[in-house]
Amino acid sequence: MRPIRSLYLWCAPVVLSAALGCGKDGPSDPGGGDDVAPTADFSSACSGLQCDFTDLSTDDGQVTKFAWQFGDGNGSSTRNPAHTFAAGGEFSVELTVTDDKDLQGSRTKTVTVTLPATGAPTADFSVTCSSLDCAFEDLSTDADGTVVAWAWEFGDGATSADASPGHSYDIAERTIFPVTLTVTVKLPFVVSARTSSLGLFRRGSWNSTPTLLSS
Repeated sequence: MRPIRSLYLWCAPVVLSAALGCGKDGPSDPGGGDDVAPTADFSSACSGLQCDFTDLSTDDGQVTKFAWQFGDGNGSSTRNPAHTFAAGGEFSVELTVTDDKDLQGSRTKTVTVTLPATGAPTADFSVTCSSLDCAFEDLSTDADGTVVAWAWEFGDGATSADASPGHSYDIAERTIFPVTLTVTVKLPFVVSARTSSLGLFRRGSWNSTPTLLSS
């Protein structure tokens, strides 16, 4: 009789356990918090009626849009704009910036602009006459503006608004005529004027030529 050997195997389930944390799955926020709206800021430098604006805004990302309101009904979307105001005074200038997360920030500052210093124009003219028919030529100058209007008084009650007019006198005896030219100068948005009595003219007989006496 052959010997019999028995082998008994006892099996038990092996349980692997792992501690699972509960909460929001996903990568951690490398920024350590929520996005922050940009801080709008700017500086200004003005000369006369023109101002140059420089953006000084900061953000944790990148500012992508700029919206300027200059307080006179005009605006700009340029980062560092220049603007010329129509008149002197105080203006509330607002800058609104938008970053790459569509968050916004704004800043308002009061900007004071003043009219540029200007001198009066120099009125001057010349005259050439044939008998009693005279041609006047404007020679007025201004260092910082442009002459835009002329007012002539020929000394006999007649007037003209032309730049270089012609005028015929009607006299029967020797006469002295004070001729006055008033010029108006228009600077950027500014009007100034000066009157100069520049000439006296002597009239002789019908065939005489008037002569410039003084200026």
